[in-house]
Amino acid sequence: MSTKKKLPAHSRGSSNIFADLGLPNAEEHQLKAALVVQLKQLMVEREMTQTEAAKLVRHVNAGREFCLTAAAGPPKDPFVQASSGASAVG
Repeated sequence: MSTKKKLPAHSRGSSNIFADLGLPNAEEHQLKAALVVQLKQLMVEREMTQTEAAKLVRHVNAGREFCLTAAAGPPKDPFVQASSGASAVG
C-alpha cells in the first residue's frame, strides 16, 4: 500500500521565477540566468573548466564594450573563431 504525500498549497508560476518573486529587473535577471545556462552547456560540450572559459571570454572581449541590445544583432559564439570556424580553445 503506497501513500502519497500531500503537497502544500501552491500555484503554477510564470516562466520567470524572478518576476514571480517580485524582484526588480526580473527580465534582466532571467536573461543573465539563461546566459549562464548556455555558457555552462558550451563548457561541458568543449570539456572546458570555468577558468579556461573565463580566460577565453576575457580574450575575445578585450577592448570591446558589451552591448545587449537588439541593434547589436545576433549574439556570436565566443568559443568559435570567425575566420576558420575552429574552436578558439587550443
